[in-house]
Amino acid sequence: MKNTFFSTFILIFSAFLTGLILRVYEFSNQIIADDEFHALYVAIRNSYTYISTHFGVTDHSIPLALMYKLWMEVLPLNEFVLRAPMLLSGIATILVFPFLLRAHLNKESIHAYRWLLAISPLCIYFSRYARPYAITMLLAFTALVAFYEWARKGQHSMLFLYLSCGIFAPYFHLASAPMVLAPPCYWILRTVLSKKNTKEIKHYIKALLTVLSGHALFMGAPLILSEDVFMKLDRGSVDSMTLKGTIELLSGTGSIWITIPVLTLIILEASRLWLYKSVWIQYLTFAVFIQIGTVLFFQPQMVHVPIVFTRYIIVILPILLLILASGLGRIENGLATNLSRYPKGIITLSVTAILFYSGPLLKSYYHPNNWTNHAIFQYSYDPLHPYAVNNLIKPQLIPEFYKTLRKKKPGSLTLLEAPWYYQWGINNQPYYQQVHRQNTIIGFVDSSNPPKRLGELPLDDTRLNFRNFIYLGDLRKLQDSSVDFVVFHKNLKREVDDVPVLEHLENPNISIWLEQYNQWFGDPIYEDRTIVVYSI
Repeated sequence: MKNTFFSTFILIFSAFLTGLILRVYEFSNQIIADDEFHALYVAIRNSYTYISTHFGVTDHSIPLALMYKLWMEVLPLNEFVLRAPMLLSGIATILVFPFLLRAHLNKESIHAYRWLLAISPLCIYFSRYARPYAITMLLAFTALVAFYEWARKGQHSMLFLYLSCGIFAPYFHLASAPMVLAPPCYWILRTVLSKKNTKEIKHYIKALLTVLSGHALFMGAPLILSEDVFMKLDRGSVDSMTLKGTIELLSGTGSIWITIPVLTLIILEASRLWLYKSVWIQYLTFAVFIQIGTVLFFQPQMVHVPIVFTRYIIVILPILLLILASGLGRIENGLATNLSRYPKGIITLSVTAILFYSGPLLKSYYHPNNWTNHAIFQYSYDPLHPYAVNNLIKPQLIPEFYKTLRKKKPGSLTLLEAPWYYQWGINNQPYYQQVHRQNTIIGFVDSSNPPKRLGELPLDDTRLNFRNFIYLGDLRKLQDSSVDFVVFHKNLKREVDDVPVLEHLENPNISIWLEQYNQWFGDPIYEDRTIVVYSI
């Protein structure tokens, strides 16, 4: 008994520890950029009333923006706090989801599920990204399972859990609404078609109306006052390349030769469950099709890009992983039955290892890497995919200065890079870091207050304390920091001239900063047609 308990504990702890390490690797050193500024900007610039009643142009997460603003009233906001809600949610999935499914998966499948959640690149990515996808995945899937338990067993605690998660998941991100509304819709439809237990239908209708009332309470005003939300609908389309890229992202590997077997096992296991646990798998399948179908119907802007489509349907990922885990558990039990000395867990660990080594983590988790959330790592796991940006923004010329730094110990020096474009698609800093292998932080060049440049923050706002941003005019902070070199990019626009972008790119004038730094630190130690470097 003790050996069984100990071995079970080791299996649980090892998967959890692996998932934890993968989620916190260089966590505090990641530079926030692109969409991560949405809720932050709203929190800095607007009142509680405005935040609560508007989604804004960028569809910011209202609860996150409110949390950031409240935090800033008490303590300084930094990168860690900005991402902490997502990190906690991502860690919670490894513990909560297997616990919720203990009645639906055998022991071997539960262990497989923990490992799949622990090493899933998307689960890890969204746990480290200051957007609400990790939170909505946790809430929406919990709501899905909770409603099923209530509908089948009448557990009132499960109904309360469903109502709580079902109301708040879309409040964090609207795209999760189809998933949380699917459960009562399924049971209403099932009851009507079966013509049995029709008295129960009123309970399902009440649950549906309660959730819709909660949505109206929290999101009614934002939906009415935010015209920009609806202007982004019917602005995109999903094609075959979108679907191919999305399947690879969800499976966690860019290799089609691994994706196909994984997808095949999911389909085969779903077919088996349809025969033996028909209500359960029908319920899950209904939720998946409702989620995907809603996104395809509304066709939001940029949905043709695989990672964008994936964000809108990310709440289905736990369902796909649980079916895969169920299949792995069945294989484990089959081998153990037919092979007397077969050690259970070998297949699960082998599949986990294959997915891990063929996925994006080994390519992005080098040290140091301040850009693991960058589009070159996350928009496609297949470097040849037409929507991948890894080759699109690759700079044609790498300054010799970066190459000389590679001779130093990785992570032993810190570079302050200025100016920058904060958008992933025109930010080629990861390529420079792959060459010099030193720490990177960003320098702000806009002295106006508040700054006019996107990707820069107010200079005198004591509510902010970001470790990876420094204003170039703050000499004291610069000297007190660990910065070794300040790298000025002479013509930032020219560095990304070949990248097709929709927005107009301004080219910051850095001449005044070069004069200032000549006075402070003397002549630059390096200069070419691209960069000017000062030693601090």
